This record gives sequence, C-alpha cells and structure tokens, in this order.
Amino acid sequence: MTNHGPEKKNGRTQTQVVTMTEEEINQFRIMLCENFNRLELNDLAAGIGLTLTEPANLVDRELARELLQMAEANGRLPDLVEECYYLRPGRRWSKFS
Repeated sequence: MTNHGPEKKNGRTQTQVVTMTEEEINQFRIMLCENFNRLELNDLAAGIGLTLTEPANLVDRELARELLQMAEANGRLPDLVEECYYLRPGRRWSKFS
C-alpha cells in the first residue's frame, strides 16, 4: 500500500490510502464481510458517497468486492477505511491506512 504524509482528522493522525496490494484488498474484503452485513455494506457505500449495484447473486463478499472496487476507482479508499474505523472501532482497520 502506498501512503502519503499524515493528516489530522477527527483529532487523530491519519495517513491517506492511495492503493492497496491485491493481498490487502482481499484481507480488507474479508474484514468487511466479518464486520458488516449486506445492509451495512450499502450504508458504508452511501456514507462515502457511492451507490452499489447489487449483483444478481447477492452474496456479501460480492457486495464487499464491489464496494472496494468502486472506492478505489473513485479515490475513496481513505474515506472507506475511516468510515469502517468509525463504525467498528477496535478492529484492525489501521493496517489499511
């Protein structure tokens, strides 16, 4: 993962996610599935300004994969990591920032 300098947001230092390796994307997708259900994944997307198109075979891991792809394509990975951290504190989201 490529990081740029630390920023202050919500009173804590944060780094900006630019890209994640394929392995990091897979780990992040697994964490999303372990910590959020289908409705919450849609809420996560909406919280960072994205709308998911629900796949025909609606499975949480497919929705999580779409969320990650859209977030990366739209430069919203830092926002997604921040939103996950906010909604599920105590998890290891920081390894993706």
